[in-house]
Amino acid sequence: MSPRWAGWLMVVLVGAVIGGSARPKLVHTEFVPQASKAVAPGQLDQACAAMRVRLKGVRGAMVTTDGNRIGVGLPVGANAARWLNLATRKGELAFVLMPADLEGRTSANRTVEWVEKETGRTVPEPAALAAGQVVFDGTDLSPTPRVEREPAGTTWEVVYQFGPQNKTAFESLTAQNVGRYLAMTLDGKTLMAQAIRAAMPGVGVIAGSFSREEAEDLSCLVSGGPLPFPLRPAGPVPTAAARP
Repeated sequence: MSPRWAGWLMVVLVGAVIGGSARPKLVHTEFVPQASKAVAPGQLDQACAAMRVRLKGVRGAMVTTDGNRIGVGLPVGANAARWLNLATRKGELAFVLMPADLEGRTSANRTVEWVEKETGRTVPEPAALAAGQVVFDGTDLSPTPRVEREPAGTTWEVVYQFGPQNKTAFESLTAQNVGRYLAMTLDGKTLMAQAIRAAMPGVGVIAGSFSREEAEDLSCLVSGGPLPFPLRPAGPVPTAAARP
């Protein structure tokens, strides 16, 4: 292992001057693939590319590799908990067509409950989603979502659209399934449940009473795409902004 990555958690204070401007001081944290099996060729580069997109809002952030280790460098003072969680989560977005006998009900705390229409019996989320069918995923979307304030003006949402090759397929599928629910999930958890009332033209919103920060993070996940494998820390992870 190179000296740059020595230790489990590395704090590197970079003060080099390049082109007349000082580079920000960075706090580096290492991550490795969760599985012990070898990473397929190209997957490490794919993961790094997705992580760089997710961190595009952090000036001076860096994503580097050393063997099968991925290092994330965040400027001193950045919110480490937020940005490391965003950079390293799997980020799998899915559109799940739910069984005709289930409906989604959103509670006051923004969670979605799946309920049998006839009996009113609550179905545990894992069982409900397992009974559904994944019909599209995040890779089918255009990588340019927008973050906008909801019409009521109090919360934020992410406006998405399907890529040109998938718009027609999405409109056709929704036209054929009016009355059923479409769930949008992130890493196996329901973000929102939408009743299909008519054919949908391939443009929509992900709404869940998000704060602006939550909506921006979700937008970054859509833009960057999912990681090809789950990551785990190679050592301690900062839980707050590092101080100079």
